[in-house]
Amino acid sequence: MNFPVSLDELIAHQEHLTHRELTTDQREAIAVWLPIINDAYEHGLDDGDLEMMDTYISRAVNHTVAHFLKAARAWMVFADESRTAVKA
Repeated sequence: MNFPVSLDELIAHQEHLTHRELTTDQREAIAVWLPIINDAYEHGLDDGDLEMMDTYISRAVNHTVAHFLKAARAWMVFADESRTAVKA
């Protein structure tokens, strides 16, 4: 996958990984996180970004929210690593 990624590309990739169509709520959640993920690619992660995500994950009200936040965190890391690889 190439960054910055479009909403349609990210949704298609997620559906491919999960072998199912995403729900409307899942699509809307990805749309909210997409600018953050692309920002991680374009500008890198700040020192506190991952710590903030870890705090959110630890405070998640249920497994579904924690799972989504873990996935968003992983996408942020992947985007940042992709940025680093391109510049290397």
